[in-house]
Amino acid sequence: MDKDITTKLEAEYYEAEKEVERLKKDLDEATKKSSNLRHTCLFLPKKLEIIKNMKIEKKSSTLNQDEFEIYRTLPQVISEINDENKLENNLGFKVIFSIQVAFSSLVKFKNSEGYEAFNVFNKLYCDFVFFKSFKKDCILEPFLILEYHGEGHFQNDAANTNDKVKRELAEKIDIGYYELPYDKYNSFNNKKSSIKEIILDELEKQI
Repeated sequence: MDKDITTKLEAEYYEAEKEVERLKKDLDEATKKSSNLRHTCLFLPKKLEIIKNMKIEKKSSTLNQDEFEIYRTLPQVISEINDENKLENNLGFKVIFSIQVAFSSLVKFKNSEGYEAFNVFNKLYCDFVFFKSFKKDCILEPFLILEYHGEGHFQNDAANTNDKVKRELAEKIDIGYYELPYDKYNSFNNKKSSIKEIILDELEKQI
């Protein structure tokens, strides 16, 4: 009987420990939410005032000429990949793409402590991101990042630093990461065939 009581108490103890951990997590989330709301209340008027006084205008294009050359190849490349491989029928998804995607939108933190690293990449953008679009489950899963490096890119220390951060992040979250240097893919057909091969290679790794 004493043994049964001990076993029961141990079970109750471990359950109480789990409840404490759940409550700690809830407290962390509530504290973070409260902090964000306080920050918004305090700094929103200042931010609005800054924006009001800015001398800004809409960009004529979000892509430079070389990036646009890649962009205009992608619809045909994606269509060929989806149709030739019958992806939706065979695997339940189609490949789609987007441009100028914030790296922060590709990352999910496992705990609140991860937010300390947010400033490392919250201003980084990917040139092109490819997704598996599962229509049935309403899922858009990123699987490939494609970066185009123009001639001036390699002379920019900040750009080279950002490249290293992006590569490390992509590896950390298990997303394919490829770079297209301007001097290697300098023709339209070369870009098209190379991009198609890169996408198919990455899909093959993940299937």
